[in-house]
Amino acid sequence: MTLDFDQNAPFPDSGAGHAPRVFMYPGQGVQYYQMAKALFTTDACFRDCMADLDGVVTRLTGHSIVNVLYGPDHTSHDPFNELTLTHPAIFMIEYALTHRLAASAITPDYVLGYSLGEITALTVAGAISVNDALAIIVDQAAIIDKSCAPGGMLAVLDSPALFHTASELFEDLDLAAVNYDAHFVVSGHADAIAATEARLRHDDVLCQRIAVRHGFHSRVIDTARQELIESTVDMTVSEPQVPCLSSTKNGVITHLSDDHFWDVIRGRVHFQDLMRRVAEWGSMTFFDLGPSGTLALFAKRLLPTSSASQVITTISPFDKDTQRFERVLREQM
Repeated sequence: MTLDFDQNAPFPDSGAGHAPRVFMYPGQGVQYYQMAKALFTTDACFRDCMADLDGVVTRLTGHSIVNVLYGPDHTSHDPFNELTLTHPAIFMIEYALTHRLAASAITPDYVLGYSLGEITALTVAGAISVNDALAIIVDQAAIIDKSCAPGGMLAVLDSPALFHTASELFEDLDLAAVNYDAHFVVSGHADAIAATEARLRHDDVLCQRIAVRHGFHSRVIDTARQELIESTVDMTVSEPQVPCLSSTKNGVITHLSDDHFWDVIRGRVHFQDLMRRVAEWGSMTFFDLGPSGTLALFAKRLLPTSSASQVITTISPFDKDTQRFERVLREQM
């Protein structure tokens, strides 16, 4: 399983009078019941794509993500953290949003993946097929659910240096992600996460649980390593149509090794470093294709105040999906 292209190629000229577009895809923790429900109800293109993806997942697992996601049993405020549901649901939303933008001739010049979102990015780039991507995601969820002890992840709103300078606060946890100067994520066993959360709150350090029941990007999932690698070793990959940026690899992907998809969920996420590198390439437009606008928030924190780059949230849990999305279409077409 190999994939190579020129890491040093210049940022592409869109050729259409607009800044190059970077489509960003987040991972676990951004999901919620009813995400993109208004768009699903009113936009046939988005709805049809979701239905097609749901058909693939239903054939693989025997249950419908759409029925669970948009059913009457849950509101957007209910916890949505069952991995076998959230893993494919996040991909489906991200891919269907991308499909809807493409229907209006809004396409990426680069794709950027964050954790699970890297699978979406590789799919959008044409490196792997949609069916293979969903198979990877379904297998990941089943294997981790079966093989790994309960875990968790905690976002800390403080300097990432705190993880090293006050290591006693983070006993038995791993540094999972550095998102910007005042935001990092730790991950580990459920008991260790609870203990660290209590210590941080006692010391008045702001922190927030991420909506996951597993310790991604930590030693907790190491028990699933071999089975996860074996599940993707025969995956077929193709030359991508657009360059793919990896937050785990901290650069342009030049090679898909046999353990690449393992590294995506186990390796540390270097979003801050990656965004600072990309920002040096010039003015561009960053689209957050996740359901919560999380990467857009991070990106805005990282771009220099003098930057002419634009950051766009496509949908959000805080306002009407259709109004925001229609505004994006009007402004970007």
